[in-house]
Amino acid sequence: MELAPSGVKPNIFIDPMSAKQKVCNGVVSSKAEAKVSNGLASTQEEVSNGLTSNKEQVSNGIMSSKAKAKVSSDPVSPQAKLNNGLFNKQKVSNDIMSNKAEVKVLNGQTSTQKQDNNGLTSNKEQVSNGMMSNKAGIKVSNGMMSSKAKAKGSSDPVGPQAKLYNGLFNKQKICNGLIPKESVPQPVQLAEKPSNRGGRRRHGRSCPRLPTPTRFVPPDLQSVDSMTSADFRHDHAAHVENIRTRQKDQQHMHFFQAMIEDNKHLFVGRCILVVSCGSGTLALMAAQAGAAQVYAIDRSNATDYARLVVKENHYEHVIKVLHGRVAEIDLEQPVDGIICNWMGHCLLFESELVQLLQARDRWLKPNGFILPDLGSLYLLGADEQRLKNETCNWWLDVYGFNMKALRRYSLAEPRYARIKGDRLLTKAHKVLSLDLNTASMEQLRIERNIRLQVQREGYLECFLLYFDVAFSRAHQPLKISCNPWLGDRLKSLWLQTVLFVDQPFVMRCMHEYVGQLTFKPVRQATKLSQLNLHEMQLEIELSEIVMRWSRIVERRVKKMWLMLPRFQSVPEVEACQDQLPL
Repeated sequence: MELAPSGVKPNIFIDPMSAKQKVCNGVVSSKAEAKVSNGLASTQEEVSNGLTSNKEQVSNGIMSSKAKAKVSSDPVSPQAKLNNGLFNKQKVSNDIMSNKAEVKVLNGQTSTQKQDNNGLTSNKEQVSNGMMSNKAGIKVSNGMMSSKAKAKGSSDPVGPQAKLYNGLFNKQKICNGLIPKESVPQPVQLAEKPSNRGGRRRHGRSCPRLPTPTRFVPPDLQSVDSMTSADFRHDHAAHVENIRTRQKDQQHMHFFQAMIEDNKHLFVGRCILVVSCGSGTLALMAAQAGAAQVYAIDRSNATDYARLVVKENHYEHVIKVLHGRVAEIDLEQPVDGIICNWMGHCLLFESELVQLLQARDRWLKPNGFILPDLGSLYLLGADEQRLKNETCNWWLDVYGFNMKALRRYSLAEPRYARIKGDRLLTKAHKVLSLDLNTASMEQLRIERNIRLQVQREGYLECFLLYFDVAFSRAHQPLKISCNPWLGDRLKSLWLQTVLFVDQPFVMRCMHEYVGQLTFKPVRQATKLSQLNLHEMQLEIELSEIVMRWSRIVERRVKKMWLMLPRFQSVPEVEACQDQLPL
């Protein structure tokens, strides 16, 4: 603390709890020591009405001289009824406010130009919340004041009608009828908290739910933004993650890029149609190769992304994106070529062949091309015992429980996996050959005899199906192949289709294996538009011919597999079990 010069009275910090303080809870007397209790002061003279006596200790909260001042938490007279802290031109008697001055109060702030007789109000002074200081600005907080601070009013007006918390008016003594007992607010009784014994203890307090901020969605993406998880189950091609998976490091994307770049003479100045365009990558490749007009069609909501990508690449004057099925769209002109990634599992299941054949019949010119236009499907046998144990046989004993029901499910469903070539037992047998330039709906139904030639003896655990596709009008031959013998650093969407058998048997090189394969839609269709390639059934019947003293034919496999976009029902699973007796 800095020392004041001699002869000068230092400015000493006033303790609000001091007995000789000039300020006590907003009640100040001029040039006198204030003895304060509940806003009442005696200034070394007798106070009328018998309220206080000089040099005498007064009980019930009225302070005597030379006694320690006890500060009440409310400096405002409780006899005056407050309405939100407003005194509307009210004159207050009982020696609390000047009886010869008209007090103007607004929100608990009082100003007067006359000195109060009892020292409760000071001359030319601003009062905040009924708390007044003498020749000093006072900062008020819950009735406590600090000198040399500018008084700031609390937003809560103090009055007997206000609900006070945290000990305001607690333990206040009513003095000789000055404060009517009815006007003193009772402390708020808080409800007892329920005991958390035996339950989970909650930490923190509850807070109101914050409103959800408004989201800005570009108009081009309104339909995609409104999709839910249930919508993506039926339109998985519209999900950004699925779009990335179907394009990143995929073998078929490099195939299309190579075919378009090597055969630009088929695109320059031509009109091209892209069926199932997705995010528009193939349409951009065609426009970059020199196409004069490109139509991009897709029934998925991925067309919203396609429009956005086309606009950002400045090809909106060349590429026109259309949403809907081929049967629902009308083009302005016929096209010179069609590009489509139409392949599915086993070449047919979940393929876009129906859309492609309809577009060919409606818009393709007589000398137009389809990329790719050649497809072949192959069947062979393998002894993939490890994969079968992990997916099917594991259910025979699960922690000591019988779960053969789940094993029947796993045997009834085809699997899609990458099989190594050293697990193959037979040579590939072609079961389907397609030329999309002339293909018809009847060719999408396969019923033909099969013959498997054994090249390595072993137990047959499963059949494999894979396909190849190519472009017949390419300058340099290039194809997409899912052959397990071919190792490729690029990924494949389709891998190989694995069909497990329940009863494995040994395939020997000296024996012949013949039978029949049927691969067709579950429901019959008379029109191409009615053909549903998302529900297919596949049946294989295989017999072993032993040439000893006589020709012996023994049936080895007779089974059906259902390829559905949903889970199979119990009757369907039972129908897909091996039909041969044990």
